Amino acid sequence: MINKFWWKISLNWWSNYFVFCSPLSPKNLLSLDITMPQLKIMLTLFFNGPPRMSDITAGLDVALSTATGLVG
Repeated sequence: MINKFWWKISLNWWSNYFVFCSPLSPKNLLSLDITMPQLKIMLTLFFNGPPRMSDITAGLDVALSTATGLVG
């Protein structure tokens, strides 16, 4: 199980990274119609593999129904 503290640090780091790199990013990436929570989930899946939904809800500090809506 992913430690909630490290999960949030990781997500915050990536949020700051993308804000910093956004002027350098290709326009196709910037034109994606996704929310920040969806992007965070995508990055987590890419770097950590598939977590359980309970890990996603704990990391984003949202209800299970909210996380399911973001993933589905």
